[in-house]
Amino acid sequence: MAPVNFHKGHRDNRLMSHLDPSGNTKGRHLLNDRIIHRFAEFFKDDDLIYNIGQHIFWDYSTVFNNMKLRANYLTTDTDPTQGTPDIIDDITQSKLESSSADGVIFVGMSDVVPEFKKGLSEILRILKPGGKLLMSYHGVNLSQIIDLLNEFKIDEMYFVYEPGALGWTQMYSDGSINSYFVICHKKK
Repeated sequence: MAPVNFHKGHRDNRLMSHLDPSGNTKGRHLLNDRIIHRFAEFFKDDDLIYNIGQHIFWDYSTVFNNMKLRANYLTTDTDPTQGTPDIIDDITQSKLESSSADGVIFVGMSDVVPEFKKGLSEILRILKPGGKLLMSYHGVNLSQIIDLLNEFKIDEMYFVYEPGALGWTQMYSDGSINSYFVICHKKK
């Protein structure tokens, strides 16, 4: 296999045979079982939620559009081969309307979007005042997360620890912290 650019590697079809969606990491497991459902609790019918970076394996549309909640959930991606994004858009140069979104999901993008801070600036522009952001970041410390989100007010934070001896159904409290999930909102 030829070398693949780091920021495009997971999107490259040559790598698809090596990916196993059933082999969740602790972070994806925690997100799927708890955090994404918690994030959905902040929204009401007809709210607009963008999921930045359509993931080929995980679809959260049923979390935001079901019998309890009828939100407008739209996915965006720069690559139309990533699942079936509703909108082709580059979050670092987004064409999404300013102050239009009630919520944005920006998960799993810290190793994909080379200009991550620029992406956060665009998300800030896209969110309505008080609009919620669910973000993850891998491989930084807590003070760096706080610095990244200085334009937002942090509401909740979840820590993901490196693999260790605990099983999937046990608490995530072994090893050192290697990723964060943050629910925050745009200051009014």
